[in-house]
Amino acid sequence: MANCNVRCIDELVLGFWRLLDWQITSQQCLSFLENAIDMGVSHTDHADIYGEYGCEAEFGKALKLKPSIRDQIKIITKCGIKPAFASLGLQGKANHYDSSAAH
Repeated sequence: MANCNVRCIDELVLGFWRLLDWQITSQQCLSFLENAIDMGVSHTDHADIYGEYGCEAEFGKALKLKPSIRDQIKIITKCGIKPAFASLGLQGKANHYDSSAAH
């Protein structure tokens, strides 16, 4: 990470949006995270809605295998994202989100 006097993040951030799609075990997820840290990537990207609301829980299972790794990473997360169809009382799976200023 660059030396700075403001909050900095790595140039690369490890995203976990598709974690459940990878179909890996918690141990494999932990190994993936350890490899990223070894390569200098310590920031991880999460959101409560990732993986139909399941990715953060799965990531937590990997962290539970080696709690000390938590001190080596920075978790960036978002919450309160609501798919457009939810406001219409519909259920389904969102393939994209409108993140424009107008939205």
